[in-house]
Amino acid sequence: IEALTSDVSIGGFRLMTPAPLESGTKLDLEIQLGEEGIPIHAEAEVMWQSKNSNVSYETGVQITHMPDKDKSQFMSFVFDQMSKIVGNHAIASGEKN
Repeated sequence: IEALTSDVSIGGFRLMTPAPLESGTKLDLEIQLGEEGIPIHAEAEVMWQSKNSNVSYETGVQITHMPDKDKSQFMSFVFDQMSKIVGNHAIASGEKN
C-alpha cells in the first residue's frame, strides 16, 4: 500500500492510507525521504487508526526496527525538517536568531 506520512518523529509517524489496518498489524516499510530521497527500510506496528472517509484512514505507527544506516539517515531527515519548522516559527513570530 502506498501512503503519505505526517507527524514524523524518531519513534514513528502518522500514515494516510487508502485501506484499513488493524492495531497490532506488523508492517515492512520502504520510506522515501523527501522528493528525491533514497528509500530506507523499517519495521513498524500499527498502534491506532481512525477513518476519515471510505477511502482514507489515518494510521499511527510505531517503528520497531530500522537498520543502523537507515536510522542515521532518518534521524537526520527528521531533525532537518524540525529545524525548518522552528525557523519558520521564529520568523513568523518576529524572533531573531
